[in-house]
Amino acid sequence: MSLTTKAQLDALRAARPTLDTQMHYRPDSMTVIAVHTQVERQRIGTLNQGEQLMQLSQEKLRKDLAQVRHAGYARAQFNDLSHTHACDKSQSLVEP
Repeated sequence: MSLTTKAQLDALRAARPTLDTQMHYRPDSMTVIAVHTQVERQRIGTLNQGEQLMQLSQEKLRKDLAQVRHAGYARAQFNDLSHTHACDKSQSLVEP
């Protein structure tokens, strides 16, 4: 076993790496990439949901408009026929 002096021990201690305890507010590149990827995925998901909602709303509006048109057309035909039928009845009752 060799003897070491205090100076040698101090030199060995000084050569050891010390922990850097400073706060780094800049994340490493992998963290930055992961965050940007997640944000972009969320943005794309929101856009896709919005586009699907707009498409479904447009289809529902078209169906509702067609249904209202059909109901209005059927109502107009019914009113036209019932009005004509009522007029025919009233005329036939008045004439005799």
